[in-house]
Amino acid sequence: MPIRISVTTKEKVKKLLDENNNLISQYHKDESSVDFAPIVGKVGKFGGRCSFEDLKNEPEYSDIEVLVGERDAYKNILQQCETTIADPDKEYTKLTLESYVSLYVEFKIYKNVARLKNARDIKTAREFGDLSENAEYQIAREQQGLIEARISELEAITDNCEIIEPKTSYDVGEPGATVTIRNLKTKQEKTFVLVGATESDINSVPQKISNVAPLGKAVVGKKAGDTVPVIIGKNKDMYKIISIK
Repeated sequence: MPIRISVTTKEKVKKLLDENNNLISQYHKDESSVDFAPIVGKVGKFGGRCSFEDLKNEPEYSDIEVLVGERDAYKNILQQCETTIADPDKEYTKLTLESYVSLYVEFKIYKNVARLKNARDIKTAREFGDLSENAEYQIAREQQGLIEARISELEAITDNCEIIEPKTSYDVGEPGATVTIRNLKTKQEKTFVLVGATESDINSVPQKISNVAPLGKAVVGKKAGDTVPVIIGKNKDMYKIISIK
């Protein structure tokens, strides 16, 4: 399925692709001249199961792998992009451009580094003998399942999404908006950023809450001053939206 983007975002991606290609050329001429810090910082944990740092010592990994992953992300967008009006009957995962690139780099490193590391782990574990009582082998095979599941998940997300541009301000609840709500019973207030389904992060400050989570879903399309019910399990609480910006 196509990747939905605006004409403006498409032009931005073309520019970023050119810049990325220049960085790759620069890297091949002089590795020390390229600063990877801003790029590496975009890539977080891999499915919460293995971190970027865990893979840095693998033979298939190099800093250039991240640059190439970014380049391939921009290429994939341009190859699959669609700028026509969205089909209301189709569901698209909403992502910012930065989030898309981060997920695509994760996808590439999972395929090109984590998968090969796991294959070596399985081969080494087999050499220990009796597989029925081989804990190392069982762990490696379980890890293989997690890796392949994450690769499939990332591929599905990055091939069927809508890339959105953050706005400077928001009038209603939608991905990118910062929302402050008040529990009408406890009077406690909570501020969070409404994000797409794959971008939630409860550890960030403020928290990033998915637009498909109960709290996030409740404020989608709503305005400041609206009162909304939030149902989690058997509990139902009423919240007033204090501000959306």
